[in-house]
Amino acid sequence: MKLVIIFILATLAVVNGFMCAGCPSQMDPEQAKEVLNNTLNKVATLGGPNYSVGKIYTASSQITSGVKYRMNADLLNDSNQSVGCDVVIERTAATGITKATFNCSNRGVFKISY
Repeated sequence: MKLVIIFILATLAVVNGFMCAGCPSQMDPEQAKEVLNNTLNKVATLGGPNYSVGKIYTASSQITSGVKYRMNADLLNDSNQSVGCDVVIERTAATGITKATFNCSNRGVFKISY
């Protein structure tokens, strides 16, 4: 009986992500804001849209062949108008290339690599 209980607890731990290498994990809000701000600044310098971070609703990171960040956030344009966006930022360790995809309610999908 004790073995069954241990097995059930171990299974629940794996399902809840306690022992799941490579599974997405929630990000600290300040870390998420820093990652998104750095990406937005780079996008602006490369001639992309000029946004700043408004509010981050959800943010997760996942270890892949680098790091993948997923965020749902309100971004602010130059007129301080809020734009809802789903953002995916993928940094590949081997190449050092970062790919960012913005799926925003007012402009559709925008992709950039740097």
